[in-house]
Amino acid sequence: MKKKIVLILSIFHLLFQENTIIKSFFDNYINLKSAEFTFRILTIQNNEVKFESNGEFLIKNDKYKISTDEIIYYYNDNLLYSIIKDDKEINIYDMSKLEMSNDNILFKSINPKELIVFLKKHYSYELIPNQKNETYTLFFTNDSKPDYEVIFNSKFEIKSIKIINKKSTFSNVLFFENIKTDIEIDNDKLEINIESYKDFFINQL
Repeated sequence: MKKKIVLILSIFHLLFQENTIIKSFFDNYINLKSAEFTFRILTIQNNEVKFESNGEFLIKNDKYKISTDEIIYYYNDNLLYSIIKDDKEINIYDMSKLEMSNDNILFKSINPKELIVFLKKHYSYELIPNQKNETYTLFFTNDSKPDYEVIFNSKFEIKSIKIINKKSTFSNVLFFENIKTDIEIDNDKLEINIESYKDFFINQL
């Protein structure tokens, strides 16, 4: 009888511990005020890397900027600016009218705050501890959307996000490095000046 009680208590303890970790992870990103980090994106097919891109991400409250060698994305007040350097083109999207789709899901996954809010609302999830390297995998599933594997450490820093496209042989993996959260970010570093792109074609979508 005592063994059964101990077993039941142990199960409850593990469940409570898992729920605490999951809640802390969600709170850490849903309440994120500012962050800066670098990232690397790999597009993989049949274990072979087909595409690779590197960049930097900045967020301050509801504004954020994603910078890569080819494109700068800047989001503010429901408007997303896509600055394509080689084409000298700026596309402006009203994000209040766009839903998360397979076309923009990779881009939106770079913003951990927006992604975690979306996953928590629309997905079921399961926590899997990785005892060998002291990390956790939060596995998100949804019948009609790609699955996600989010790996984070004991400080709730996201190390990688894998997007699993169930209807395709392609998958995308994002790796995050040099993560700094709740820091002071200068507005000059975050914001863009449209006036400095006078020779660019502007397309309001």
